Amino acid sequence: NSSDLMSAAMLLLYFGRRAAQLYLYLYDSWKGMWFLYKTGQLSYAYYKSYEKIDTKLDITSKMNAWNNKFQQGKRNFDAWEQENEIGRKALASLRTVWLVQQEALEGNKRSNWRIIQFFQKAKLNLLRTVRVDIQKVWKGLYRTLLRPNEWKSWTRIG
Repeated sequence: NSSDLMSAAMLLLYFGRRAAQLYLYLYDSWKGMWFLYKTGQLSYAYYKSYEKIDTKLDITSKMNAWNNKFQQGKRNFDAWEQENEIGRKALASLRTVWLVQQEALEGNKRSNWRIIQFFQKAKLNLLRTVRVDIQKVWKGLYRTLLRPNEWKSWTRIG
């Protein structure tokens, strides 16, 4: 019967597909485990070489001392901030000015603070000056490269 052959073929295809999927799953699992094993070996070798260098140069204790010094500085700053009411208010004021400034700039580009307006104008003027100077340089290069006869006559005069 052709229907029996068809169902047998479908059954063989199904089991073949499942066998291939199982093989690929096992192969991927084995490759993942092999990668982890090799990574562990590399990590162990790195640890051993670092241990040799550390015994020679004493890197770990230097890093621990540096971290302790940083932590001590942070504790000193926190204590100063607790003791010094003016310092705490000054820092809070700066944070507030910054937040108000950021909120003001969301709607428009102009600040309400005169000091910030001053620096924004100074930045714009500096950019304009630099742009004008760059334009002069480009014009000079343009004349030099595209009008060589004019350039040669000026070099002869000079």
